Amino acid sequence: MAPTRIGIDLTDSPLKVGGRVMGQYIVVEGSKGIKLLAAEMAPTRIGIDLTELPLKVGGLVEDRYIVVEGSKGLKLRGAATSTTKEEVVAILKDGVDVVKSSFGAPNFDAAVIVIPNNTSEKYQDDIISYGRGNGFNITQVIKEHTAVSAVYVKKVQPKIFTNLAIISLTGGILEISVVSIVPPINQYEHYHFVLEAHEAHPEVIDLDGSKDQKGSGSGIIGIIGGTAKALIVDPFENVLAGILKNIVEILNIKKTEVDKVVFVGKASRSEKVRNAVKESFSKAEVWEGIDNPDEIVAYGAACLSYEDKKIPIYPLNTPKIPEDQGQAEFPLLDPEQD
Repeated sequence: MAPTRIGIDLTDSPLKVGGRVMGQYIVVEGSKGIKLLAAEMAPTRIGIDLTELPLKVGGLVEDRYIVVEGSKGLKLRGAATSTTKEEVVAILKDGVDVVKSSFGAPNFDAAVIVIPNNTSEKYQDDIISYGRGNGFNITQVIKEHTAVSAVYVKKVQPKIFTNLAIISLTGGILEISVVSIVPPINQYEHYHFVLEAHEAHPEVIDLDGSKDQKGSGSGIIGIIGGTAKALIVDPFENVLAGILKNIVEILNIKKTEVDKVVFVGKASRSEKVRNAVKESFSKAEVWEGIDNPDEIVAYGAACLSYEDKKIPIYPLNTPKIPEDQGQAEFPLLDPEQD
């Protein structure tokens, strides 16, 4: 008799056995198999955006990045402050709940956490410590402009030097960051990132405050001693223009040097913000590579988490590296697969 040589399919339960019988291939189901969960097939690596409430979880599902809202988060009003271990653990458990309900896995294997730009390094370290101390694999804690820069490079793969202006209203604080992106000169080298400018208005901005205030000025809410205090100020456009002036003049970022503008979350929905930015950076093109600006931060964190990548961003006043020099220590993000 000829040898009996078969194939066994364990990709589903019950198993299937294929073989050749009387010159013809047949497939027959067995009675057992391996009960596969999504987490057993591939690691569940996620990004968690804590820059707005509620938190957002980003991850890869069936070769597509999705973003799902949780139920908890950091209650931001103005500058970010430290939080307790209990709050951090509650946030991470909420992330687990999102993974269970939307990603088909019992837990996440690794997470990249995004916090507001004005958060201290100590707070970043605290989140990692609290998370790992309670069994959660937190691989990175990054700032908002890092996550946005990651999305831009992931989607665009720029071939020329680019100054990216990132406009956000995290926690009601209007922030503008300018990140310079130096592309690699060949396939063996990597992107280089420098935070050229970062400016934030010192008080919480209420875009609709003028509706409740007397007079023509926009409303700004300042947190003073834990109490919200309403202030009458110049029209909103004047406030924003002052912030932009600091970036353009004091920090020597000329209007022509900002190549692309990205609006994050609430900032994308304010015509006041868009018009003021357009006037200050008239030659810059608005980049809207993500359908929903509210998801761009979680998307960036998810990309870095899934690919296990880091993009160190040099601090302010770091000398620019000439474009003809390599930057081998800076990881190159893989182009997104269509």
